[in-house]
Amino acid sequence: MHAIVATVTRFFSRSSGRSAAFAGLMMLAAGLATSQTDCARHQRAMRAMRAAFDAAPLPPGVAREETVASMGILSGNGNHCDFVVAARVRTRLAPADLAARLRAQRLRVRFDSGLAELPLWVVPGEDDLAREVLPPAWAIPGAADGGRAVVFAFWGGEAPGSDIRCH
Repeated sequence: MHAIVATVTRFFSRSSGRSAAFAGLMMLAAGLATSQTDCARHQRAMRAMRAAFDAAPLPPGVAREETVASMGILSGNGNHCDFVVAARVRTRLAPADLAARLRAQRLRVRFDSGLAELPLWVVPGEDDLAREVLPPAWAIPGAADGGRAVVFAFWGGEAPGSDIRCH
């Protein structure tokens, strides 16, 4: 590998035009590598959060129907990367009772910024946060959705780096 880099460097150093082109290509390659590194870092964080969410126990009488996970700019101004995992659940509990039972639970997720303990939120109930971070169809179950709620976890504390999904 070192020999290839040395050969390419000698070729491009023969003229200033080639040197500038080579420098530009190297900067582009470095930028793409950094972007891929940040994307991979965020994907690892999303998988860890989803795994912790899927492993979290739900109270008796509550069953998951469908789970979604998303990341990117979900709230704020784009100077961080947001992560959300949500499950549509069927329950016999009132949303306030479900929220009270889940209030003490925390998802423990290791992000690059450190260990986070994320609360579980319930909709209806945490409607303002839900409108901001959940897909519109998931944010607020309607009155016709009796027996359904959405349980979700949200994290907005990761540096965006060069991951374009977070800018």
